[in-house]
Amino acid sequence: MMSCLRQVALLAASVFCLGAPAAHATWSIVAVDPQTGEVGLAAASCSIGVPHIAALVPGKGAIVSQAATSFTGREKARELVMQGVDATRVLAVLEDPELYAGWLTIDFPYLQYGVATLAAGEDSPVATGFVTGGSTPDWSGGVAGDTYAAQGNTLRSAAVIDATARAFDLATQDKSCPVPLAQRLLLALEAGRDAGGDVRCPVEAPALAAILMVARPGDDPDAPTINEIAPQTFSVVREAVHLVVPYYPDPDKPEPVAELRARYDAMTQADAMTPEDMCAVP
Repeated sequence: MMSCLRQVALLAASVFCLGAPAAHATWSIVAVDPQTGEVGLAAASCSIGVPHIAALVPGKGAIVSQAATSFTGREKARELVMQGVDATRVLAVLEDPELYAGWLTIDFPYLQYGVATLAAGEDSPVATGFVTGGSTPDWSGGVAGDTYAAQGNTLRSAAVIDATARAFDLATQDKSCPVPLAQRLLLALEAGRDAGGDVRCPVEAPALAAILMVARPGDDPDAPTINEIAPQTFSVVREAVHLVVPYYPDPDKPEPVAELRARYDAMTQADAMTPEDMCAVP
């Protein structure tokens, strides 16, 4: 038994090393806050590989590389955002087939990206957008707003992304009581879950894993202010087993988006909150 598990684990590790993880992340939202300089993202999926899709560049932008998930594309996008390239131009590079010309890279038709960037000091500092390859599983698509991009694939319907975008918009509208970026991202993720989430999971459990990440200006890119993954522990063996028995919720574990909510609420109640934070807590 141990020998078999070891072989499966080695196989999974090999897949990750080759840059093609078994992660088809489904619905996500990337966003920036021009007032605070924060950048962040939230995502959920019926694949436990969802943490691998994300990249934050503090003070500059947020990136998701999903569907078949290209590490090549994710790292190229991170590099460009660090250089100050805006989301529109980053996405143009990510659509170029030449980027995926290597031996073991995944072609663009199987990929999906969302990018939001913030360029301090310019008249129009925010750029957002998404691109979706033509061979990503249905339903797939996205919505780009003023400060965010919401995108997904393998969803129950377009309603998942519509609900995600609508929730973020509603939470952003009240200028008299600013809602923290993390709260808006989490509200958006919850709305996508409630609209049906990932079609591969049961209706009553529309995700197996979820992430919430927010970086403030000056944060270490590898240690953002908020960096929550649910479930919290991942292992090569567990991900290897997931290749064999995919999309099966664990009844002994909390629903991952709800777990993120519980952690975030505990965090905001434990921290010293500003008046703006306090008025944002439901």
